[in-house]
Amino acid sequence: MTNRAYFKYSFPYSDYWKLINENYIAHCANDSSFPAVVNMDLENGIDFYSARNEKNGTLLNQAYVDWNFSDSEKAFLVGSDFFCHDTV
Repeated sequence: MTNRAYFKYSFPYSDYWKLINENYIAHCANDSSFPAVVNMDLENGIDFYSARNEKNGTLLNQAYVDWNFSDSEKAFLVGSDFFCHDTV
């Protein structure tokens, strides 16, 4: 893709591509090539919010080395605008 085509057609939507991609890749991954977007099976449908809820639940419930979310913190985050749907 030429620079001109990239900045005209792809760059304006890069924040959307990042949001979608980060929903499906590992939380510690930092990949700007958008592998999840490129490899999505759109014909069989995807459930963005289901995948997002699963990832958020994993992040809230995993055991961290130096701290963990308390039940009240989880309830606050799930009940706030931080997460859009129940994840715990």
